[in-house]
Amino acid sequence: MFEDWEVLPYWLFLTAIVSAARTFQCYLPATSNRIMRILYSNSSFRETSALAAREFGSWSFLSCIVQINAGLNPHHSGAYNTALWSFIIFLVHFAFERIAYNTVGGRGLLAAEILAFVTFCWMCYARAYYMEFSACLLHFTNLQELTILQLQAPTQVRQHHLSILTRANLSR
Repeated sequence: MFEDWEVLPYWLFLTAIVSAARTFQCYLPATSNRIMRILYSNSSFRETSALAAREFGSWSFLSCIVQINAGLNPHHSGAYNTALWSFIIFLVHFAFERIAYNTVGGRGLLAAEILAFVTFCWMCYARAYYMEFSACLLHFTNLQELTILQLQAPTQVRQHHLSILTRANLSR
């Protein structure tokens, strides 16, 4: 449904902006301890130190870079899969912290977990669409060969792929 609009890359940019904002918050001394206490509200003060905040900020910055890369290159399987795995790691980490260790709580983190889960599901759903186009680009270098292949594809996908390749050929 949404893959025709190419909305997922913009969504990944939006999540990257949120990750970048979280990075700056974690590195600012005035807000770092407060953020860690909000995220890990059920843990002790020692477990939510400024060092833990900076580590979380580094992870958030790495996530930001991965999401920007996937947003810029959604048809590249390496970029797409790395972003998908970053959301899996986020979800698994906070699921363990919530269920096994009982260190997280609060609605703010629940919203982040829901957004990560929605993004993960969306990326799983759209993966075939983005990787199909990626395979076409890898195997066919000129527009004539791709046109022959695309005659076998559904009309909607064929039109989308040809419009992108036409723009790519015109820009050369």
